[in-house]
Amino acid sequence: MPRRKEKTVVRNGIEYYYKNIRDERGKYIPIYGRTIAERDEKVKKREAEISLRRKIKKFPTFSERATEWLSDKSKDLKRNTYNNYEQIIRTHFIPVLGDKRLIDITGEDIKAAMDTADAQSASVYRKATMLIKQIFADALTCDLIQVDPTTKHTFKRVSHEKKDTGKEYLTDAQVSVLLAAVNGIYPLETFVRLGLYAGLRKEESLALRWDCVDLNAAAPILRIQWTSTIYKNRAEIEDSTKSPAGARDIPIPPPLFNHLKELQKTAKSDFVICGKNGNPLSGTQFRNMWMKIKRRSVGNGKYTRYDECGKSVHKIKREAGQTAAHNPNVRYIIDFPVKTHMLRKTYITNLIYSGVDVRTVMEYAGHKNPDVTLKIYAQAKSAEKRTESAKQINEVFPSDPTT
Repeated sequence: MPRRKEKTVVRNGIEYYYKNIRDERGKYIPIYGRTIAERDEKVKKREAEISLRRKIKKFPTFSERATEWLSDKSKDLKRNTYNNYEQIIRTHFIPVLGDKRLIDITGEDIKAAMDTADAQSASVYRKATMLIKQIFADALTCDLIQVDPTTKHTFKRVSHEKKDTGKEYLTDAQVSVLLAAVNGIYPLETFVRLGLYAGLRKEESLALRWDCVDLNAAAPILRIQWTSTIYKNRAEIEDSTKSPAGARDIPIPPPLFNHLKELQKTAKSDFVICGKNGNPLSGTQFRNMWMKIKRRSVGNGKYTRYDECGKSVHKIKREAGQTAAHNPNVRYIIDFPVKTHMLRKTYITNLIYSGVDVRTVMEYAGHKNPDVTLKIYAQAKSAEKRTESAKQINEVFPSDPTT
């Protein structure tokens, strides 16, 4: 059988032997040599490099695969959900599994990664469990691994002693103090009132538009249709709610109606809560706004001062009733913890105390799962029962017979 003629090409008067080979992407690339032996040596070396690249591509690290998996999923996820998933992967998985090849990850590695999530809340642990199972199940489907290491790990949280965080709603007296502390401070007062008197979630309050506030109706209402999510510190408004139940109409009670009526007279933005530029609050703007609650709270604090000598941090003790040395308009009157979710919880609890039925409470709160509403209902009724029992006991034992 006659030998196949070698391919040659002439460049600058010099004849070269060449051969086309496929790279790791499947594209043809030519390899040249002055002699057949030189060309074949270059071909051998290049094919070894390509083989190594193919191997690396076929056996990615966890970090590479998790990034690709999340990118593929992103088109089906809300921005807030995407941010939560990305944070869990970056915080709990990448530090432990990031540089490891998928095929080298064992059940012990999965345990080490999940231990970091176990130190967080039950909600974070559930999400982390779901994510890591899905990432490896997808890798198995794509033939990137032969064995799913998550099947070799028992996903069960270590028993944690539940912290006593106290009640998560505010009493009427505490509401009065809080409103006095934030009185006239925009947009903080508006945010607080939307939580206390309409039960809005943080992302719902920050996305509320004036065209969803109907103050002229016979029964004024808020229409909840939008949510705000923070991505790279910028607010992004989505035309959807946390769940279908989140899209709802909420009656506006007088304490909120009067505030919004006055606020609307000077509104220059489409958004009820906005920055000086009229745009929804960024992550930094919201943190700075909420910090004004802490600056009016009793307890230890600190402040930073800059001068020609540079930066200096000073500790202060905020005593109840005192006025801030740097600002006479700031008084330390909040002597109880205040968190954003407590505003909404206070609204729901007050509805329950007022005798509003569970189904209506569920509707106004925008709860998808009735168990969430029932849990708050049970907590409120339990507290109510304890208060009533205390009154009954005081009536049984009105005074000390020895006095």
